[in-house]
Amino acid sequence: MKYSNPLSSIPQPIQGYIDYLLLNVYSLSSSGLYEGKMGFAIVLFELSRFDNNEYLEEQAYEVLKEALVSKQEDCSLDHGLAGIGYGLLYLIQNKFIEADFKELFEEQHLQVIKHIKVLLEQSINVIELTSLLNYLYAYQLYSKDTDMKVLAGLIKSKVVRLLAETYNKSVEDGIYSEVPTSLVQYQTQYFLKTCCYTEQYLDEEFFDVLLKFIEAKYVVVSPLILAYLSVLKRENQNILTFIEKGYDSVLSSLKFNFLSSNEYIDLHYFLKHTSFNKVECSLSLNLRDKFRQVLPSIDIKSYPLVLKHNISFASGLPRHLLHYVYQESKVINSLINPFI
Repeated sequence: MKYSNPLSSIPQPIQGYIDYLLLNVYSLSSSGLYEGKMGFAIVLFELSRFDNNEYLEEQAYEVLKEALVSKQEDCSLDHGLAGIGYGLLYLIQNKFIEADFKELFEEQHLQVIKHIKVLLEQSINVIELTSLLNYLYAYQLYSKDTDMKVLAGLIKSKVVRLLAETYNKSVEDGIYSEVPTSLVQYQTQYFLKTCCYTEQYLDEEFFDVLLKFIEAKYVVVSPLILAYLSVLKRENQNILTFIEKGYDSVLSSLKFNFLSSNEYIDLHYFLKHTSFNKVECSLSLNLRDKFRQVLPSIDIKSYPLVLKHNISFASGLPRHLLHYVYQESKVINSLINPFI
């Protein structure tokens, strides 16, 4: 199974990575998005269109078929049915395939919705709950089903409550780390990111709590948190005042060299996304210009050893190949974020 093609517009080292991807894809036991075949299918479809390559498109269809016929009870976004459905919706929305989602996936969709309703009653897992906002948003875009908005609103409200409880407990217990690697930091950044891409705008109460913890340094303002706040702020005067007052000092203190490769990809994607480029307030425009000036570019050819042995869509070779396609594209029109 060999892809390498001297006539391809894709540079030779990256063609080798694609070969490695094809070599490993059929050995995957999972059909999910993060660690399985659906994540691979998305990457192969994107590469086939980018390179106008029929062979890659054929392989993408084969991988997609295997992902869709899998039987499983897991309904999560990372490993289960929600992730498979999300990938299918991404491919339909971006016109990689012509398909009726309900015909292919209605039974599994109902399983996911049932799972979400159980989580709303029982779960306190912020990341799991937040991740499912992505599925509901993608399905609502496709189906125009307003019930999805209602469910998403319930998830958002529960996550806001759970985060507020976590913030308050951090203060009561005196938990503070000078290195922003805590679970609270990750949960906050992931929630703000997801709200950005699923149009879940937040109320004054949440921003007031968040600002209190930023000022107390229980949550550190990372480049991505600042980026997401510039979109989510809406008319919240406290957020506007906070960002504008500390704008130069916050930007000057941002440590781009501490970003993970996933965070670099998230920030590059954010800067090119057309819907965010329509936010014409001076704060968002200035922020994007500043980030473009200082954010290093990602060269997939520069760290082959890290990539080649990690075939996870969540953080490895497939994700970086997808980023390569998006980085080479002039604009991003997709309404569904592939880098969730």
